[in-house]
This record gives sequence, structure tokens and C-alpha cells, in this order.
Amino acid sequence: MSGDFYSKIREFTVTAKGARRKVVTFLLQKPEEAAFMTIEGLAEVSGVSAGMVSRTVREMGFDGFADMQNQIRQVVRRNISRSARLRRARQEGVSFRDTIRWELRNLAKLVKLNSEETVQKAANMLAKAPAVHVMGLRSSFAPAYSLVFGLGQIREYVYLMDLGFGLLAEQAKRLAAGELMVLISFPRYVRESLLMAQEAKTAGCQILAITDSFSSPLAMQADLALLAPFESSSYFNSTIAMYGITNALLVETAQALGERGVQELERLNAIEQRWKLLINSEDAWRPNLKDE
Repeated sequence: MSGDFYSKIREFTVTAKGARRKVVTFLLQKPEEAAFMTIEGLAEVSGVSAGMVSRTVREMGFDGFADMQNQIRQVVRRNISRSARLRRARQEGVSFRDTIRWELRNLAKLVKLNSEETVQKAANMLAKAPAVHVMGLRSSFAPAYSLVFGLGQIREYVYLMDLGFGLLAEQAKRLAAGELMVLISFPRYVRESLLMAQEAKTAGCQILAITDSFSSPLAMQADLALLAPFESSSYFNSTIAMYGITNALLVETAQALGERGVQELERLNAIEQRWKLLINSEDAWRPNLKDE
């Protein structure tokens, strides 16, 4: 997204003159201020009319002022520190309903960003690869673990890669040609995820990235990328859309596996029953009525 936003402005700057150049100059020099200004406020500080701001924004390729401001806010939120994001959230008085509205917007964007065809293609990669390695660090770890947990129930050879015990290099060593590396990472990107992408490519693995934009460093190294918005109303990255896309992948992968997935689940169920691994709710709360 940041690449799209700045590329539009920089391309327009080449030919912009007069009042239009004033608007563009302010956007480039003070994006943090422009992100939260009204159109009248931006016009005033640029020394032009509100109508000129509106025309300039559309000529740059945005759908309108609201579209431009939404994109610049995403860039700003991505680059400012977590403490600054938290201060802004406190100043804005973010409520429970505000937070839920943020998450609903993220889910709506998720549907628009990924086509059915792309998700099905990713699911086929997950179903057909001889082995699947999944890696997500920091805030991306939980969605990565959830994906591994679900995949491991319906297919064999699914591995979670993490920083535990400092064995990441040893985990990278087992990557083999033809296998699938799934990498989940969002701003601020974790260096180890990028290093693992390079190792996977060197080993001849296919790479499926779950990230925020096609301009992210992971997407640029991937054979296929799925996008998920991560913006939140406070200091942390939202994981709602990440879970949304991983859940969709599990559904589509189960369909792609067909009877093979059913058989894997039956094998798992048999082990759970032999081990008495799971307790039924009625057994867990039923009092012991045996005679003493």
C-alpha cells in the first residue's frame, strides 16, 4: 500500500505545477498531518482552494479525498511507533464499538483483496505439496500455529517453524525442493521471516505469503501471495483478517484433499479415542456416583 500511495504522488509530481504542486508538496513533506486533516484544512495549509485539492487528488489516481486519506493513514499508522499509535488512540477515545467497526472493515477488505481463484490456488498448493512448513513470528505466530493445527488434522507432514530453543537454522536445513513454505508477516516485518524466504527459495521450495500488500518484501519473493489488512484502532496489529484467510484456506484445502483428508481425520480420531485424550462435557461435570 505504501508503495502504491507514494508512487502515485511521485509520478504526479513530475508534471504538477502551480497550485497542484503545492498540494503534492505538502502531502510528501507532512503525510502525518495530511492523514487527519479535513479537505478544507489541507487546502488552507497548501494555500489553495478545497476544489483544487479535490481535483488534484483525483488527477493523482485516487477515487477522491476520502480514498487518498484512507491510504495515507495506512502508511502513517504503519510507520509510526506503537507508543505514538497508543497515544493517538487515547486522544481519540477509541471505544469497544470503534474497535469492532475496525475489525469489520478489515474483514470486508479481506474479501475484496483476494479472489476465489487465488484462494483455491493457494489451497491446491497446500494439498499437493509433499510437506508444508509454516512460519509466523511475533503477532503472526498465533495465526501460523492455528493454520498448522488445522492442516495437521487433514494431511501429513505439516511443520511449524519458530524461534523456540534457537533452532531456526536447523529447521531451515530440512527444507527440500518441491515442498511448500508458508510465511506470515505484517509490518513491522520480522527479519527472520525474510531470511527464511531466501532459504526456502534457495532450497527450491514454493513460497506462499500471507501479508499486507504486493509490495511487501515477502510478497515480492513469493510464488503466490494472499493479502490481509492488519490495521487496528490502537497500538497493535489486528489478527482478525489473518485468521479469516487461514480459516478460508483450511476449508478450501479440505475440499481439495477430498477423501484423503477424511481418512487423516479418522486416523486422528482413533488415536484420540485410544488415548482417551478428550473429555466429553457431560463426563467432565458428572459427579462421581459410585458407592464407596
